[in-house]
Amino acid sequence: PTLARDWPGAVLERMVYEQEPDAATPEPEPPQPPLPVQRPRHPPQVEYVPQLPEHRRNRGTGRRRELAIVEETNAEVQVLRHQRDNIIKMIRSHDRPAAQIVQGILFEVLGRENDSDSESSDEEETPSPEELDEAPAPRRREAARVRAGRALRELIREINRLRRAGKMKEAAAASDRLETEGAIADAKKRAGNSLITRRAKEIQDQVFGMGDLETTRRIVEAFLDSPEMKAVLPAHLQQTSKDAETARLMLEQGKSFVKRLMKAKGRRNDLERNVLLGAVAALCPVDLFELKRGRSFMRAMGTTWAVTSQAVKARQEAEDRGKGWKRVDTKGHYDKVDIAPMVRFWHESAEASSYDNDNKRHANVFLGPHPETKEEMYEKHPLRYQNGTNEQVHEAFTRSSYAQQCKEISAKTTGKEGIIPGLTSLINTRCACIKKRGVGECDCSICKTIHR
Repeated sequence: PTLARDWPGAVLERMVYEQEPDAATPEPEPPQPPLPVQRPRHPPQVEYVPQLPEHRRNRGTGRRRELAIVEETNAEVQVLRHQRDNIIKMIRSHDRPAAQIVQGILFEVLGRENDSDSESSDEEETPSPEELDEAPAPRRREAARVRAGRALRELIREINRLRRAGKMKEAAAASDRLETEGAIADAKKRAGNSLITRRAKEIQDQVFGMGDLETTRRIVEAFLDSPEMKAVLPAHLQQTSKDAETARLMLEQGKSFVKRLMKAKGRRNDLERNVLLGAVAALCPVDLFELKRGRSFMRAMGTTWAVTSQAVKARQEAEDRGKGWKRVDTKGHYDKVDIAPMVRFWHESAEASSYDNDNKRHANVFLGPHPETKEEMYEKHPLRYQNGTNEQVHEAFTRSSYAQQCKEISAKTTGKEGIIPGLTSLINTRCACIKKRGVGECDCSICKTIHR
């Protein structure tokens, strides 16, 4: 039916049936021979911008080397980007046309703030070389405290320069101006305690990050010894090491002057007393005992309470008077006597001394300097022997007329009943020509006499 429908009018003469054979199973393909071992091919050479110098290229194209080169190149670009303003200033100071060309190339490479931005943003942000010629490179704005600190340092350096040049008046005027400006600025805007504490902690953190103890100590010493720091330190810290050593030396020399040079075995005369009181009064304040510093001052200077109190009193009188030092005169002792009768007793009385017949030499007795020529005066006395012991001589003196003369003279001088000098006063007035008798021989060759 299908044949008649598809081809109408066709005659089917015969039908042949052919039996097709079964499909045979395909045989597997033989395995391909193994490929020969070949070295892996490296990727082609990569070109970088900016290109590396010749000695740093062609060192291999491995992955590790590639990453290292990329990191080094990026680091170089970052360094150039940070130094962009300095490079531009250096280029602009040389040949102008060539400088503009190189400047434009640098801005194409380094002018982009972010490498991932589009070209349109780069063109908008990157200025042209002509605009850079007209407008200088922008500067970073400094804080007000930084500008004030720089001005303060310059003024302190100027004051030190004037002092080194010997211009003390100009230096004093500049120092007064510095103090005045500081007081005005502090009155306008005074820093709070929290700010001062925070800034001090910042300095402490900076100092204690320098190293070990000795290194930190040397750094702090050098820092405080700088001329700029001496002017801003408080009053109690402005004393340098040399000033402290000088103060200690002055104190030692003052104590040595009082204890050694002005040391007296007996009563001081008026001149020595005024010198001592003047030296002590120059170092002690008027309110020394009100400040409860009297004993410490006496220990430091080696003075007694009597000398210290007299020096304070003399200092008070000098300040009240306002005309300098007034000589301190002392009154005479009530037992002050004239030594002339005792000197005559030693030379004239037979109970006191006798001539030395064994030795006929003369002794030089010094009388002191001449009042006009200042030459040393002396007399020649024959040698004499003392007759008896000191006690025997003093007993003979009290019975003599010389003792009555001393009593009459002392009564007129002091206004009281006269006195007779004692043994010590008599021995002190003994002349240098009189010696105590020792072992001696008489002129006779037959007999010998021993005198004691």
